[in-house]
Amino acid sequence: MPEDKYYFDRLFKKRKKFKFEVDEELLNLILKNSKKSGNFLDLGVGESGIFLELARRNFNVDVLDISKTITKEIKKISLREKLKINVIAKDVRDFKFKGGYDIISCVALLHFLTKEEAYELIKKMKEHTNISGVNIIIAFREGDIGKSEEDSFYVRKSELKSIYSNWNILNYEDYEEEGRKFSFIIAKNLKNGRDNSGRLRSKS
Repeated sequence: MPEDKYYFDRLFKKRKKFKFEVDEELLNLILKNSKKSGNFLDLGVGESGIFLELARRNFNVDVLDISKTITKEIKKISLREKLKINVIAKDVRDFKFKGGYDIISCVALLHFLTKEEAYELIKKMKEHTNISGVNIIIAFREGDIGKSEEDSFYVRKSELKSIYSNWNILNYEDYEEEGRKFSFIIAKNLKNGRDNSGRLRSKS
């Protein structure tokens, strides 16, 4: 079965304090390549604070995470700062997409899914991205030292580039960091994703 989806709840129980971290480089890339306001969906928040910075910039933010620790903390911050954040506490497999988004982010989530589940999620992301909207994915890559379950989905090198070949790829990179292997993509929907996003071109 895929890797432990309750990893963060176990991790945070060991910590006295919890803090969302903002990747400034990623935030700047998002702001540079997307609308200045709109609807943002963060799938699997983890420790990333990107959603907070976008909410502070008047984006309408939906955040999804299975971790009770994370979702409770987001609700506290949202109330304290009076931010427009809709918190969805559930497994991404059970999430029903509704409407369109200008930005959809999926960071370090796909390895908790099977290959079929990951492909279906990316398909839904593309379908529910508005014209000129962007998708951001950071995923663990095949050969990563952290892979522990055979059916967990780890992308192949350049696989995300192939999946998004019918979009405008704004930034793509296969890289290694502290011994871990990643693929990173930001792609823009130039057409109506509801009509053209169902074809995931990937080798079997």
